[in-house]
Amino acid sequence: MNVQRFVARTTREAMAQLRDALGQDAIVLKNRSVPGGVEILAMADVPHVAAIDADARPDRRGAR
Repeated sequence: MNVQRFVARTTREAMAQLRDALGQDAIVLKNRSVPGGVEILAMADVPHVAAIDADARPDRRGAR
């Protein structure tokens, strides 16, 4: 897991940096205000992260 840090004046600018570096499927881990702007910690989407997420969801088949 390779977490990257993006800092910009606005969230929009930070998200643009993130998308350019990691792509549309990046996973945002944390965002916060910092002096002068915002900070976003994110990582590239990897196949095993999606599998973990799918395993964590409750099975809704047959539930009413």
